[in-house]
Amino acid sequence: MKLYLRMLGNSYQQNIAYKANVLMNLMGQILGLFIQISVWVALYGGSQGVNSNIGFVSIQEMIYYVILSTGISMIIGNQVIEQMDGKIKSGIIAMDLIKPMNFFVNILCETLGNNFFRITFQLTPLILIGFFIFDMTIPSFTNMMLFIISLINSFILNFIISFILGIIGFWYLSVWHFSRLLEDVVRLFGGIWIPLWFFPKSLVVVSSFLPFQYIYYVPINIYLEKLSLNKSFEMLTSQYIWILLLSGLTYVLWRKGINSLVIQGG
Repeated sequence: MKLYLRMLGNSYQQNIAYKANVLMNLMGQILGLFIQISVWVALYGGSQGVNSNIGFVSIQEMIYYVILSTGISMIIGNQVIEQMDGKIKSGIIAMDLIKPMNFFVNILCETLGNNFFRITFQLTPLILIGFFIFDMTIPSFTNMMLFIISLINSFILNFIISFILGIIGFWYLSVWHFSRLLEDVVRLFGGIWIPLWFFPKSLVVVSSFLPFQYIYYVPINIYLEKLSLNKSFEMLTSQYIWILLLSGLTYVLWRKGINSLVIQGG
């Protein structure tokens, strides 16, 4: 356990070393936030709200949605696909596999270190902007607890999906481009920029059979109290089901991938 905690700490410290990069990332996130909010304000055209497939959505709720979406991306984001792509290509993964540590937990600790860093230096300013500039409100205690649980689940889901795509590198040897593919798919079916509130019914149906809405859309809806208590528990249950299914798939692919491992470079 101490070894993994040290790895997490090292990952956090490595990010601090690049202070200029920290500042640029922070400015980019804030700029992106205000651009998205400006776009939605323009689309609403001065109206206080519009009708959607879940009912009336006010401009204030839409602004909250953008802020929450940006914040969640800081908490659950990862570079797992790029990391595994580099390890497989260089052959470093062979050394990782013989070390007295679990490879999956190794990558997880590095990811947590990076994410804790983003939470400290990027999410905190975003929260201050949300509450002091846009008057965000905190949901009821029950919804806040459900939101935190769903957020943890969304991190796990996003991490497992990324790890699965990284495992594909055992066969295709180059999977870095899957990172952009995953990002685009999550943006569409996860409701990062455009909530499923405004999706045509056909796309809503399609998204219901995919795990991506549980990464962003569901936690945000729980926070905004757009879901009843029963519906929230139903969504949490669905998150756990997807986690179990994808965990099983990860195990199967990992065992097969190790058996067919081909090392390039190194």
